[in-house]
Amino acid sequence: MLKIGIKMIVEVMEKGVFISKSGERLIIKKKGEKLKEIPISKVEGLIIGKGIALSSDSLVLCSKNNVPVFFYSSSSTYFLPSSSLSKPSVRISQMKLNGRKKKIFIYKLVKWKLENQKRVAQAFGEKLEYEIKPDYSLPLKDFISRMLNKEALSSKKYWNTFASKFRGFRRVKLFAEDNLNKSLNYGYGILKYSVEKAILSCGLDPFIGIYHSTKDYRESFIFDVMEPLRPFVDFCVFSFLDEEKMEKDFSEIKHELAKTIVGFFKKDNFSIGKIKGNLQRCLIGQGYLISDFFKGEEKLEFVRVKEWSLKE
Repeated sequence: MLKIGIKMIVEVMEKGVFISKSGERLIIKKKGEKLKEIPISKVEGLIIGKGIALSSDSLVLCSKNNVPVFFYSSSSTYFLPSSSLSKPSVRISQMKLNGRKKKIFIYKLVKWKLENQKRVAQAFGEKLEYEIKPDYSLPLKDFISRMLNKEALSSKKYWNTFASKFRGFRRVKLFAEDNLNKSLNYGYGILKYSVEKAILSCGLDPFIGIYHSTKDYRESFIFDVMEPLRPFVDFCVFSFLDEEKMEKDFSEIKHELAKTIVGFFKKDNFSIGKIKGNLQRCLIGQGYLISDFFKGEEKLEFVRVKEWSLKE
């Protein structure tokens, strides 16, 4: 432990340790034996390594007291921000979201994504239909599995729609070799940056995923919010690429592709509720709508594109 004035950085790296809370104190145990008991008022930050378990109550206690939590591995460090980047009340609502609200959130994510895929297909003269109905009586794990399956089947039809346009295109997420897949993956990286800025500015926690797994300390919630917005990137890439660009080295087209995607995002061509403007402005509105939903509001919607066009 590293002392900083009257406070300390608490570092827990020994595998098999469990961190819980009692009142306003963090309790550190191993195999049922109490190792440490630390008042939260004396904790400046918490660093934990692999193989450490935390109770949700201990995370809530850290959040309420603006104590940042760092997840450390041999290759990198992941940061669960304090209120300097997020608002404890919002993060706590996100952590404690009940099962039904999670199901509603997941259903709306998937439905909005498939609707946007349908709009992209229409922009290229293709017809794409989908059917998705939620069964809220299912246990959460089964509900997520059902939504993943529905999304996968509908997305397969979506990608197949563009196979003839791009000579037998097949979607590849990792280790892509063709320019279409490379362009999509690159574009999603640009979108991720925009979504991350909006999430942090609204007090939401990027690491507390609802639809995507929180394993490996990934920024799962960012990927949640990205899902219905990915077709925005698809549209830009499908519009940008032609036969000539498909044959070039990706490094030769990357800069122009980035300008195309960023240019589309900067257009006052997006809306959510009463907010209209560029994508970043609407994403912030999106973040606040999600925050309100987590805190008890029933309404939830996602950013819309007013006109599927790259023209100014």
